[in-house]
Amino acid sequence: MTFDRQPARPRAGRHDPAALPRPGALRGEPHFRQPAVLASFRDADSAQRAAAALQAAGYHDVQVDRLEPVREERGDQRDQPVPDTLTGAMNRDRRALAAMSPTVSGLSDDELAGDMPYLLTVPLASGQTRDRAEAIVRQHGGRV
Repeated sequence: MTFDRQPARPRAGRHDPAALPRPGALRGEPHFRQPAVLASFRDADSAQRAAAALQAAGYHDVQVDRLEPVREERGDQRDQPVPDTLTGAMNRDRRALAAMSPTVSGLSDDELAGDMPYLLTVPLASGQTRDRAEAIVRQHGGRV
């Protein structure tokens, strides 16, 4: 029995652009390159005031998010950290992490991630400057 061997192709080198995947090619989601300003805040009120000021200045789609150590879906029974027999958005590992959280056990009022747990995202459209958005964020106590 004989096998047809194909000639060996030279391997792509480390600096060969063909060896590198396109940005976003390894991910299933689309890859976007829209510039944005990300800022963190100590409290939600300051972040909301900054978001309102940015929207008044013409920045649209401003978003304020709260960062948590463990994502917790508190409203749905199947996502609670206690049940072991039900299935849901929380898998076994995330249930264990959520159950260790003081906010779940009732030993704490609320647990925040870090000293500035509120994230303000400001997408920049064409013609909008990063410097102006950063100045508005800093006026309201945000860290860029």
